[in-house]
Amino acid sequence: MKNVHIDDETTLHHIPYLGDNVNQKEDNFIEELLTNYDGKIHTEKENFTDEILVELIDKLNPSVPDDQNVFEIISNVFADKGSAENIKQRYNEYKMKKPDPMETPPNIDGDLNKVYSFDKIMHSYTNLYCRRCHTYDCTDHSNDEDTRIKSAILDKIKFDTWNNLDKTLFNVAIKSYYNNFCNIATLIRKPCIEIYAYSEHIKDDVESDDNNSYDDMRNKKKKKKPNKWSAHCKKLQLKDSTSKTLINYTPCEHIDSKCDQSCSCVRNKLICEKYCACSKDCPERFPGCRCKAQCNTKQCPCYSAVRECDPDICGTCGADQSDLQNVRCKNIAIQRGLKKKLILGVSDIAGWGIFLNDVAEKNDFISEYCGEMISQDEADRRGKIYDNNRSSFLFNLNNDYVIDAKRKGNKIRFANHSINPNCYAKVMMVNGEHRIGIFAKRKIKKFEELFFDYRYGPNDQLKFVRIERDQ
Repeated sequence: MKNVHIDDETTLHHIPYLGDNVNQKEDNFIEELLTNYDGKIHTEKENFTDEILVELIDKLNPSVPDDQNVFEIISNVFADKGSAENIKQRYNEYKMKKPDPMETPPNIDGDLNKVYSFDKIMHSYTNLYCRRCHTYDCTDHSNDEDTRIKSAILDKIKFDTWNNLDKTLFNVAIKSYYNNFCNIATLIRKPCIEIYAYSEHIKDDVESDDNNSYDDMRNKKKKKKPNKWSAHCKKLQLKDSTSKTLINYTPCEHIDSKCDQSCSCVRNKLICEKYCACSKDCPERFPGCRCKAQCNTKQCPCYSAVRECDPDICGTCGADQSDLQNVRCKNIAIQRGLKKKLILGVSDIAGWGIFLNDVAEKNDFISEYCGEMISQDEADRRGKIYDNNRSSFLFNLNNDYVIDAKRKGNKIRFANHSINPNCYAKVMMVNGEHRIGIFAKRKIKKFEELFFDYRYGPNDQLKFVRIERDQ
């Protein structure tokens, strides 16, 4: 299972059950709860969707006189949909996210078929593809900035050395070899990437504004960055000295330019990841580890930075090995799902409990804590209900998100609280995302119940858990 991103619920779907005999205190709780949802409670299915709103506005625009505002009219008719300014903002946001229907070609073998370009046909693929999780129409990273990035290397290549013969040979060869740029390169005796760059250059009819030649670009790539590792270590020290509140990572997108104070990673004191659009030689970028051992001590930069090894950038530790039975790196458990076997059963402490159907050594990975990934505001609203029911599955992930395993989750959510636990929780950076791992605090025997510290305050400790397990 993985964490599921959930939108905020600004409408209370139902009044929570508080028992058969509701007293004055619980009446006050319901009134306070409604206040948190601005008095909005679910009555019937919402039919006035963004799509219907946009269609209504587009239909009304031609018929509304110039001295009237269509947004004000809709606001007056549908008072519960917000002010005219709110409706206008909702309309603009939807139009920005949804492409014009004419941008998407109809069925290419239907009645309206015609000749389309490659970009037109592949429009939905390039727009819906997520570079971070490698899926289409991703919901987890939909709020990230536009990540469809054109290669910055192409902008560095100039074509001053191309004479008329080279251009003529290209025009002839491209008809025979189509997009096989390496074969064309052998004819014109130029690098493959330069052939590809020239094809993009004449297709877009755009002159490059970069003064560096292709040879300069190649030489620049070969230059070593001796301060890269030391700069990385300094950033780790900075990270350790900052607040314990983790900052949610969003890739920076200044293509091939230096990461300065305008960079979101620098401003948030984060390390650039492989998903960032900055140069691969960026000194802010995390370089991975060069370990020869198991990456399970603080001598490993990844382990020390509370992050798992990345198989794309940690080249020597074995994080990229496919054989999970003999993998050398021990710092990839969350991303590979190398969890222990668990059993759900009745706990002697409270309700259900989770038991280990295996043995675990100290610091062994037990399981990932999964659930709905909700905003901090949504967590505050849900938390008031959970506090009243004396049962909470909320786990703070970072400054933007909280994991709620109440409705969706895996077995580890049934692990009970203890101030003397045999497990501990740790939020780790795993391939650009924060994820919660549960690890063994000591050696754990088979069939032993699992506990970890929920970090309740002294008052909440008595309210939620009144029985402490024997050590």
